[in-house]
Amino acid sequence: MPVKKFKPTPEQKKALDAIFKFIDGPVSCFILKGSAGTGKTSLISKIVEGFRKQERPFVILAPTGRAARVVGARTNNVAHTIHSKIYSLSHIEVFEEAESANDPGIRYFFPVKTDDPGETLFIVDEASMVGDKPSKQDVLRFGSGSLLTDLIEYLRLSRIGRPTKIDSKILDELFKIIQSRKDSNLDKSYTVDLLNSGIKKISQKVVEEAGETAIAAVSQDKKEFINESADLLYHLLVLWAQKGVTPENVWSELRRREGISGVLEKTSRQKD
Repeated sequence: MPVKKFKPTPEQKKALDAIFKFIDGPVSCFILKGSAGTGKTSLISKIVEGFRKQERPFVILAPTGRAARVVGARTNNVAHTIHSKIYSLSHIEVFEEAESANDPGIRYFFPVKTDDPGETLFIVDEASMVGDKPSKQDVLRFGSGSLLTDLIEYLRLSRIGRPTKIDSKILDELFKIIQSRKDSNLDKSYTVDLLNSGIKKISQKVVEEAGETAIAAVSQDKKEFINESADLLYHLLVLWAQKGVTPENVWSELRRREGISGVLEKTSRQKD
């Protein structure tokens, strides 16, 4: 049966624009509020349509089989249960003594997967149904027992230690987004607020982030060091944009220095 084409309202179009800007931007959290029946699930069909046009890998998830079938039908796309995507059977244990009268004396253990989904974007529908409290598990033992905890853990593991293919291109793309914010009137945009605060404030933030990066390095917390390094690079890009410097300007200078002794390069600058 063909899926009826969804036509977003003006408000839903605004929401879609905000969602795609969030996905491509530096902000780490985006919250879209809407009561039941406002079309949040219907928006997914448009998000999926956009991902297909951009050739982005994505997976649609739902907490139950019924919810997966519903969102799959609305988006004309395969949807999976969260359990089927984040857990895998590792082993089976047999107990000689049952814990209760109905206990079959066998346990199936499904830990959280550690595979790498690459750059896949995960869309979780009916997220309010994802439980955050550990449930009592008998025969089937899934992860920690808390679906929300395990989902977050799966997404975290999929990004830590990922063999990166990213080079300066990601910085170039982020810089373009930052530049586009210079003439933007977006409300509640950290980048816009930072650019509007002026060169002194941005410079202070760069110094602050550099200090936090150094502290994280000394503390030997690798994950924290990576996070602080990313913050430092982002704020440095904002400073470049404010000063009218492009990443290519900096890459060109690095290329010029290639093969030159660091001591000689510093000496030449002092003479200038």
